[in-house]
Amino acid sequence: MSFTEQVVYIVYVYSFIVLFIYINPSVINVILFFIYCFYTTWVIGTGCKHFIITENSPKLLITAQYSLFCTSCYYIINITWNKYKNNLYYRAALLLLPLLYTLNIKIAEQLFNCGEYHNYNNAYLIYFLVIGINLTIIKMFYSNNGLL
Repeated sequence: MSFTEQVVYIVYVYSFIVLFIYINPSVINVILFFIYCFYTTWVIGTGCKHFIITENSPKLLITAQYSLFCTSCYYIINITWNKYKNNLYYRAALLLLPLLYTLNIKIAEQLFNCGEYHNYNNAYLIYFLVIGINLTIIKMFYSNNGLL
């Protein structure tokens, strides 16, 4: 794994964690985030050679389940942050999310016969765009609340 890929995944996941904490999961936000997860996961899966990903029905099921998991994480992080933010184990779990995300990607690349760096190569533009948007939203949020 390249250094750039690692840094991108870390910033990507942490930027979402910050947004998950501060942006309440309204119905619209949850639906939009689910659509984002579904679309990006579908696009990233394109080009893999395993039959589970090349056939639309299993790919649809896997993509929907993963998107539901990501959307659930959004909801869970948002509702648990105020209660557990001072808990060492909770914070450690949040700090480990980029590692879990990276492991998920690397395992999926192997399982679905995608090739090394498939995820990053297919989605680097999405990652950079989303990181830019997320960091802009975070900066606006902190500026508006007098935190920056």
